[in-house]
Amino acid sequence: MKTFFVRRGLKRLLFLSGICIAVISIESAKGLQTGWGDFSLRISASAFDRTIGGTTFTPGSNASESDVPSITSGIGGSRANVGPDNKYANRIYNDGYVGMDSLTKERGITRKWGVANPSQIKNGMAVMTASDGTQYSNQGHQTTQTGGESTDGGSESSWGSSVQIEALYAQSETTSWGLLLSLSTVGMSQENTATSFDDEQQWQQSDRQIVDTFTVQGNTLHNIPSSRALAYVDPTEHTLRTYNLVDQKLSFDLQTVSLGVSRVRIWKLFEFEAAGGPTVNFVEADSSRYESLLTSQDGGPSTLVGESRDSSSENTVLAGAFVQGSASLKLGRVAHVSLIGRYDVAQEYKGGTGPSTYTADLNGFTVAASIGWDL
Repeated sequence: MKTFFVRRGLKRLLFLSGICIAVISIESAKGLQTGWGDFSLRISASAFDRTIGGTTFTPGSNASESDVPSITSGIGGSRANVGPDNKYANRIYNDGYVGMDSLTKERGITRKWGVANPSQIKNGMAVMTASDGTQYSNQGHQTTQTGGESTDGGSESSWGSSVQIEALYAQSETTSWGLLLSLSTVGMSQENTATSFDDEQQWQQSDRQIVDTFTVQGNTLHNIPSSRALAYVDPTEHTLRTYNLVDQKLSFDLQTVSLGVSRVRIWKLFEFEAAGGPTVNFVEADSSRYESLLTSQDGGPSTLVGESRDSSSENTVLAGAFVQGSASLKLGRVAHVSLIGRYDVAQEYKGGTGPSTYTADLNGFTVAASIGWDL
């Protein structure tokens, strides 16, 4: 609500300033007409295409190393429940089973057993394996968070409109000096997407197995394993990348008040004018940023793991200057049409949204077409 009233205040200031200076110019011209010079007034309206140098975005990050999914060394996943290696138990393996029966507690053997493949029985011994989870071994971890590398939104042009009032003093039939006041407005918008946070973890992953060996006698085997070992198979290398994407958007209205001195040369139905002077630039800006934190494993599809949003509205007044040249064609006694080329320099506009910042280069060219009337 505060920003809304500030903006209305700026626009009213521009409008009232224009009216006041126009009235002063008219009254001054009327007074001077009776004195030492031949004065006239000219008012014109223009449609123009304004180009700015561009916007440099610096996408700071909300993400940190603590937001990154952690890969730690250790055992994870489903573990086997085959019982202890020194007590009787019903045991289930990937490639077989061992169960207790009436002979187990008396003699320590069982007829309830089976294997997936006869090749598992060698030299009177039966070997059975069961999954015992997955072994993770962290191989390295590196985080890069620079606060955002500057990226340029590039130059941009947009259409706007302006009104100009000019008091002309005829020095001769072919030359005049003038004092001009112009009010112009144009809207611009730019956006940029960049990465400023990058974390990479590497780890080795392998399946861990319990390998139990049982003594076989005929169609029975000892229920308690004669030996147990852990085996690691199928080691694979993996990478988890965690990174952010920062989408920044900036839109602003640029309203410029120009006060300058002009020099006019007349040739038949044509007028050629050069002008220059200071400017005051009113910038009303709205900006927003959306940051997404993403993960991708082994170069696969990305998954969203976090996000944040920020927005801001700012109003700034910046000083500047302009030079322009124009060529006009008279249409009758009071009307004329003109082509105008202009270059503006102004202070940089700087702002920020959350941890991100931006700098807008407002220097640029303007090409305009106008129609005017002599009063």
